[in-house]
Amino acid sequence: MALFFHPWMKTCFLPIFLALSPSIVSSTDHHTHDPDLFHFKTRPELKSPRWDLTVHDESKLTPGYWFVGIKPSLDKTIGTQQYWFGPHIYDNDGELVWSGSPQLDTSNVMDFRISKIKGKDHLTVLDRDRKSGLIINDNYEVVDSFLTDYDHDNVNGHELHFMGDGTSVLVIRNNHDFAPDDEARSIGWERTDKQCEANYNGMRELDGKDNWKPSFDWNALGHIALNESTETDGNAGSKCTGPYDFIHTNSLDKTEDGDYLLSGRHTSTIYKISHKDGSIVWRLGGKRSDFDMGDIKFSRQHDIRYRGENETHMHLSFLDNAKGQDSKDPTHDYSRGLLLDLDLKHKTVTLVQEYGHPYKDEDNWHYANRRGNMQVLPNGNVFMGWSEQALQSEHTADGTKIMEAVFKADWVGAYRNYKFAFTGKPLTRPAVYAVSYNENEEHEHLPTTEVAVSWNGDTEVRSWKLFARVENDGKEHLMETLPRTGFETSHSHKGLWKTVRLEGLDSKNNTITDTMEIRVEQHPSIPPDEGYFDSAEGMSANQYPEHPFFGNPSATIAFMTLFLFGLVLSAVAVVLGWMGFLPLRWLRERSGWPQDRSGARVDKGRYRKVLADEEFDGDDKLFTSGKLRLNSPLQSRPP
Repeated sequence: MALFFHPWMKTCFLPIFLALSPSIVSSTDHHTHDPDLFHFKTRPELKSPRWDLTVHDESKLTPGYWFVGIKPSLDKTIGTQQYWFGPHIYDNDGELVWSGSPQLDTSNVMDFRISKIKGKDHLTVLDRDRKSGLIINDNYEVVDSFLTDYDHDNVNGHELHFMGDGTSVLVIRNNHDFAPDDEARSIGWERTDKQCEANYNGMRELDGKDNWKPSFDWNALGHIALNESTETDGNAGSKCTGPYDFIHTNSLDKTEDGDYLLSGRHTSTIYKISHKDGSIVWRLGGKRSDFDMGDIKFSRQHDIRYRGENETHMHLSFLDNAKGQDSKDPTHDYSRGLLLDLDLKHKTVTLVQEYGHPYKDEDNWHYANRRGNMQVLPNGNVFMGWSEQALQSEHTADGTKIMEAVFKADWVGAYRNYKFAFTGKPLTRPAVYAVSYNENEEHEHLPTTEVAVSWNGDTEVRSWKLFARVENDGKEHLMETLPRTGFETSHSHKGLWKTVRLEGLDSKNNTITDTMEIRVEQHPSIPPDEGYFDSAEGMSANQYPEHPFFGNPSATIAFMTLFLFGLVLSAVAVVLGWMGFLPLRWLRERSGWPQDRSGARVDKGRYRKVLADEEFDGDDKLFTSGKLRLNSPLQSRPP
């Protein structure tokens, strides 16, 4: 319902609102100027985490891009999710290529990777907020989505593993149930008035040819007992009311014969499960291993992957975390990736190669104690994700470390990190920032025009042709050809341009995109960080304004003076307004002023006068001014 405001009410509340607004802005986005995040003039809403990158041998790095599903750290409280969460792609230099945060609305995502579907590479990701698997093409369009589980309580975000040509996908699910009495007693549960509740994790294979319905459905109840758990913290009373997360499955793969490999973190065991009847074919590791492990010990493992087999041996890879979050002693001096050979006939295990934590030889922490993954790349290199602060490393096949990178911010991390070759071809147009300004208040020097351009998701542009029209010449001129520099490419020019336009060129100098012709915003007294821009989508930087009163001492003093003066006027206006309210009401009714449905006066003369200089948009209630859309005659016009 619309409200009528006396002019004195504006005088009263405007200073108070302006005084509060800095604290409101800072509370909702306290990372606005965080040096650990990227900041872009063309896309100020994108604040992706930056990396500390160390390359030991660039010549041995695998070409490709880093795929990271960014998550908040489990140990940090940072408020609501912002545009640093969600699926992200970075290049080998740690520069941002694509942020999917706006498109997926900062969802809590996991297992962001490339999957082969119908012969083509697609981005695939598990959106936990929507309990859905998403398939996204190289244009960043969602071409398919499906529920991983119809019961929200059963959704488990650890795995979204497409098989074959993408015709089926493996997922893990929760399955809360009551433990059989003998199982409960085996861990010390002796109550008779209440049953022991446990999470008997399950798994499914969903059939893409049948609308992603389950073609195989299994859970641990009746197959894996509570006393197999090596997670020993707490007693039966605290565990069984949890429910007891005794197995905590975290990865799933499929063997050549159709059976399944399932990793149980809290049992420190890898299970082979029959696709015929769901029985356990064998166990590797843990309390009931069917293999002689010799000197090989692993625990709290993640990301089990089937690497093939012959008549006698099976090859596996996984991350041996070696330590969890519980108080159990580590099983190795550091976390590591493992390549193992399993002798299926003699039930023995051979270590083929390990890939140690990048900090294993240093004094600081060298365990990934709760998440992570291991990826074998096509050229034989190995890419490791260590989870905390999204730490990742690349190794040659013999285990030599050639790169490590970690987020600068300690309040973000990732579940898994991957590396893939990829070509991104976004359908959106590039975003452009264009502003002119004077470098001093006296305007003694030639103004500077600053231009920046970015194209979220593009991997192919190598340079940008910059065209401009100058004030005294109506023709468009090619001003510069700018080599691409990371996500955003910038250029400063001494002089005043009227409009700019850019064309993106690929490695063969072919034009693959262009921008609209953009009017340069001319604000001589505003430095570039507080300027305005006009993007290809017609958006204004007024969507993301800096606070106009704070940032330099003179402005702050002037504002506080205005604020105190406003408080005095407000107090006077409240008294006068209250005393004069009844006469004013009588006068308004007698004068016949036009009123809207809420009783508010509508000054038709002023309304028409304001609109006379504007471009009508076909609706009396809506008009445009340049690129800034005004929705009410009471709103201020742009500067």
